[in-house]
Amino acid sequence: MKRIYFMLLGLISMQGARTQGPEQVLEFERYLDYVVQHHPYGLAIDQISEQAKGSLLGARGGFDPILESRYDQKEFDQKNYWQWLETKVKVPTWFGISGYAAYDWVQGAYVDPSRTLPSNGLPALGLEASLLRGLVIDERRAALRQAQQGLLAAEQERVEAWNELMLKAIKAYWDWVFAWRNVQVFDTSVQVAERQFQGVRAAYVLGENPAIDTLDAFVLFQERQTGQIAAAQELIKARLSLSTFLWRDRQTPLELDSAVRPDEIRFDQLPGLPSLDSLSRILPATDDASPLLQRQRFEIAELQVQRRLASWNQLPMLNARWNALYQENQPAWFTNNYKIGLDFYMPLLLRKERGKRQEVEAKLTKAQMDYQFQRLGVRNQLLTLYNEWNNLGRQLALLSTMTDQLDALFRAEQRRFELGESSIFLINQRQQKYIEYKIKETDVRRKLHQKQAEFKALLGELMK
Repeated sequence: MKRIYFMLLGLISMQGARTQGPEQVLEFERYLDYVVQHHPYGLAIDQISEQAKGSLLGARGGFDPILESRYDQKEFDQKNYWQWLETKVKVPTWFGISGYAAYDWVQGAYVDPSRTLPSNGLPALGLEASLLRGLVIDERRAALRQAQQGLLAAEQERVEAWNELMLKAIKAYWDWVFAWRNVQVFDTSVQVAERQFQGVRAAYVLGENPAIDTLDAFVLFQERQTGQIAAAQELIKARLSLSTFLWRDRQTPLELDSAVRPDEIRFDQLPGLPSLDSLSRILPATDDASPLLQRQRFEIAELQVQRRLASWNQLPMLNARWNALYQENQPAWFTNNYKIGLDFYMPLLLRKERGKRQEVEAKLTKAQMDYQFQRLGVRNQLLTLYNEWNNLGRQLALLSTMTDQLDALFRAEQRRFELGESSIFLINQRQQKYIEYKIKETDVRRKLHQKQAEFKALLGELMK
């Protein structure tokens, strides 16, 4: 009878004893698509670009045509002192010159002689230009250039935020698979321990085993149940953590059903380590690939625009105006009827302008130093991740072999016990060692997938 019980027991391997049911599988790629399409934080991330687009639109408004109109009238003691109308359409340009068309009309008994106009009014065409400060760059052009660089920086910030979100989602998924695999290991170990206990107890009833063996087998069974409970609790935590990335229509959070299982086939497919040749091509291109570095470069470009503006603002302001006036009996424009003017302005100490330039220079120097520091940091982080990825792959190869060998030793120990050459204590030791290394193997496999995700996130490849 004892031989029959342990022949059945010997057919149970610690690997693959758990059968797969018809549960629904949450595939890895489908899960990522769901995060992209429905996670509410994704909508918030996309607003980074929308906000920058709004700033750019506002900066372009500095070059919108402007319609100005003013009307003034005075009536006193039943006399029309004056009626005065000024209308102007002004068109700013990128080159620091503004063109405009104007129409002035005035009548009344007490009009200033210098403002006397023809009875039908006076049309005019004119130009305004900055000859010193504002000749190459002014506040409007600087604001537009900064907004353009700001939009590029915001796009990289959006990519950076998306990659951070996707990295967290990916890590949560592989943590879930890790917890799921551990539950499978402990479920199998409980099944094996229970069958051992039933076999030993049956042998004790037949008088073939002492009572102490039954107690040993029962204690082993309880120990495995304790591990099973702890693994189940970790699975619940991992499932809840994963559920934080599952939403319906960006409004309603979803809770992952316990019947849903992970994509274990995808988990067993190891991510391919980049070759040294491809790594040597990746490192020089890091500046253009990393969203963090690109964002900092665009922010530096914004500061360079500010520095250029601060430098030009140290010049005096000299603005020129020229108007061609139209006269009814002289239809030709641009002859003898014109009006010109000059405006000059210069602070004598220029402390405001010099202070602004000093402030911008300090910000620019700091941003450039930060960029160099981050640039080195990103490259070193890539190399660190590459080495960790490589070492984890080597560890996994060793652990997979060791796990197979420990499973074989466990089954061999069962056969020895069947022949009366071993004990429950030794079987427990073999089984415990297998469980320990099986969990280590699964953990290394999880870390491999997570290192691949960290490597891609650093290059901005998880989400464009």
